[in-house]
Amino acid sequence: MCVQVVLLVLLTAALRACGAQAASLNATATTTSASTRLAHFQSFNEVPQPSKDAWLAMWSTHAYNMLKMLQETRGMAPLHIYMQGDSAFRQQKNFLCNLLQPGFTGDVWALDQYARITETISSCYSPELGDTTLVVYMNCGLHLLHLGEARPFECLPEQYGYMRVLRDFSDTASRLYPRSPQVFMTSNDICQSSFRGKYANALLNMTRDPEALIRECVALSNNVAHAGRQLAGNIPAITAACRNGLFIGESSRLLRERMLMAVAVLRRRHYGRAYQQHVMEVEALLTEVAGAGAAGPPVPPTTVDVVDGYAITAGQCWASQVNDGRHYPYLVPMQVLELISVLHRRLLSSPQQHRAASAIHTHPQH
Repeated sequence: MCVQVVLLVLLTAALRACGAQAASLNATATTTSASTRLAHFQSFNEVPQPSKDAWLAMWSTHAYNMLKMLQETRGMAPLHIYMQGDSAFRQQKNFLCNLLQPGFTGDVWALDQYARITETISSCYSPELGDTTLVVYMNCGLHLLHLGEARPFECLPEQYGYMRVLRDFSDTASRLYPRSPQVFMTSNDICQSSFRGKYANALLNMTRDPEALIRECVALSNNVAHAGRQLAGNIPAITAACRNGLFIGESSRLLRERMLMAVAVLRRRHYGRAYQQHVMEVEALLTEVAGAGAAGPPVPPTTVDVVDGYAITAGQCWASQVNDGRHYPYLVPMQVLELISVLHRRLLSSPQQHRAASAIHTHPQH
């Protein structure tokens, strides 16, 4: 599954020793600073540091309180979140690690997309915790998109068979980690207006000749190195991947649709009306799920949820740095909080736990 671009991190939300750490959050940041207007910016250097600190402190406090309620209701049972995805996940990992271990990102703002950019396996976890609850959190999308020569395809086969990739990912995780809840995140929206340089030039050329990038992509990708042995020479398949995989917002929207359909199939529930352009892919996947083409041992039952990263970032160009357009540092806490909400729903499954959680919310502990 496009392993050359996958980020693998393991972190803990055990919160056994986080009470004192939470107190070290920036308590001096004020809500008036947080209300500073966040206009479209050329770089993070233009945003006043007090505003960035206030934003981080506000959302960190909220996320910490949500995690604290979750863990107190669970009797402080250790929790590991296994995250596998792209740079959007690195940002979420940094936010969580900085929350649990203040100062984790050093002198770099914890929401900056360049924080700890070379760290592929996180140091923010506690392997000595022993028996833990494991949640598997997965994403794959940004590296399934291209802009011809300006941004060659990295994962064309995964773009073409996206729903099958997600199915295989989920099935493998279910076999490796039986009964572990699974959460998928839809990929961030692409803000084309933020592009500069070669990306902007590629899009400008595409407006003049809408098929130019498709032809360029097919010519670049029709080989084993890019298309793989199964797709090399299959011009219709490569063309479909090149057309659906342009590095633009519409392609992110299509990836979201395909992920939601794949999750619906994994849940063994009828999705509703299928989008016409995905009907064949859905039908093929349904056939395989039914057993006609599925390989390997039976897949243990699990729960599958979605953090809708696309919905959180769609139309939010202000939150992405100019010349980037796919990372949204200011919105990372909202994606993490949606994950924490899923954890509340999935891990607090018994009536007793729900009553305890309700009591904590109604009468917060001091």
